[in-house]
Amino acid sequence: MVSHVDHYYQRQFIPEDPLDESVYRYVALCSQGSENGSKKSLGQKHLYKSKFAEQAKTEYKNFKTGGKKINNEPINPHKYLKKGEGKKHEKEMHDKNVKYNTHSSSRKSSKPQLPKSQGLLLKHESKNYIKNNIIANDNSIPKKPDHHTKTNPNINYLKKKDYGLIPEYIKEMKESKSKSQTLASKPHDFSKRTSRNLNGSNYSMNYRQYNRPRMIKLPEEERLKILNGLKKNYELLSNEYKSISLVLDTCAKVKRKSKLEEQLKEIEKSIDKFNQPNIIISS
Repeated sequence: MVSHVDHYYQRQFIPEDPLDESVYRYVALCSQGSENGSKKSLGQKHLYKSKFAEQAKTEYKNFKTGGKKINNEPINPHKYLKKGEGKKHEKEMHDKNVKYNTHSSSRKSSKPQLPKSQGLLLKHESKNYIKNNIIANDNSIPKKPDHHTKTNPNINYLKKKDYGLIPEYIKEMKESKSKSQTLASKPHDFSKRTSRNLNGSNYSMNYRQYNRPRMIKLPEEERLKILNGLKKNYELLSNEYKSISLVLDTCAKVKRKSKLEEQLKEIEKSIDKFNQPNIIISS
């Protein structure tokens, strides 16, 4: 018996159109078949079966080879396969005028077509190349030797005018070296400022030595004054450095600490210099 729930599903979800497929239709049909006691459901009884199914089976069995070739005749040993007769060379045996099917109908040939007219054919002339080469060599002008590789075997280098003499560039080098040595050994008098040799080569050197800054000793009062000022600055910077927090959690704190350390190092170096009694400075 079909329950009240099955009738509800049939009324609500199963469409009236028989061509319209629905899962609930097959569920209802299967439930009816199981209640009637049939082994197969109603959905399986209505499956399509062709009337030519048995005929197709018999035809398939009659023409079945069982893995053997149809024309399996024995091969004649006198007609064996020779070079150029295999499947690889079948394409070469095809007629070139026949157009075979290709993937794209609009494919164009890569080579241009041959011209219809053969054109004018030139007459063949026989030439004697050996005779022509002999005549060309006889009439040719001899090649001039290169000036880089030009050599005269008649020249005797031992009888030249410059043979055995010192070259000129070595003489010039010796003269310049002797001039520089004499200038270095000669004492110079820089007391007279008016006596300057403007045309001489040692003018620039004399001018630098004469106008060199004079060196004097720093007075004691100035040294102590500078030293006391450096110590006061060192104390101020050290107090500021001690007031920095130990935790450096920002970039500004790190930069400030590194800057103070550099300033303290510079002041320490200058204090060490001014602690010495003799300090020479340029006037």
